[in-house]
Amino acid sequence: MDSECIEMKLRDFKMSDAAAIDSIFIRQPELGIPSLKNTADTAVIENGDGKVIAYGVVKLYAEGVLILDHRIRKREKAESVILMVRRAIDVARKSGLENLYVISNDPNYTNCLKKRFGFKNSSGETLFLELEA
Repeated sequence: MDSECIEMKLRDFKMSDAAAIDSIFIRQPELGIPSLKNTADTAVIENGDGKVIAYGVVKLYAEGVLILDHRIRKREKAESVILMVRRAIDVARKSGLENLYVISNDPNYTNCLKKRFGFKNSSGETLFLELEA
């Protein structure tokens, strides 16, 4: 068991942290650098020497959810998807959001979203945490 005490400090991000954060990201180009649009919070962690060793951001984003009555005709389903997704895209854009996320468990729906609207697979695994109200 490691009994060593590690001194770290979590604090709000400051623009003067940008160079330190850039040096972290440059060694991990697959991550990309997240934009600072639509953020609720940004923070850094400093080690005991005051060196920035981590950066975190809480981003706001839109999730499109569509619940369809599967008893309706195929054409009604298709038109419903088109109308609702167009609306979701429009609302997300008007809200100034960068992305619209949709979680799909139907291959046909997934293909439609990709071909007709340009949705892409997200990198990594999508996880969520239910927050109690």
